[in-house]
Amino acid sequence: MGPKPTAEFRQEVVRVALTSGLSRKQIAMGFEIGFSTLSRWIKEDAGSRKSGIKFRTQNPKLI
Repeated sequence: MGPKPTAEFRQEVVRVALTSGLSRKQIAMGFEIGFSTLSRWIKEDAGSRKSGIKFRTQNPKLI
């Protein structure tokens, strides 16, 4: 297993997955991450958007 992905990397992967029109399988393969990892990140992103929580890199006051 490689180094832990950064919040910026996760955000970019989710953004591409939600806006590109490509399948999740294609996105996962392109970014060299697992399909289940991508699905989890998308689900977590949707949950954080609903609750208004932002990633630390977007709002340093949450740290």
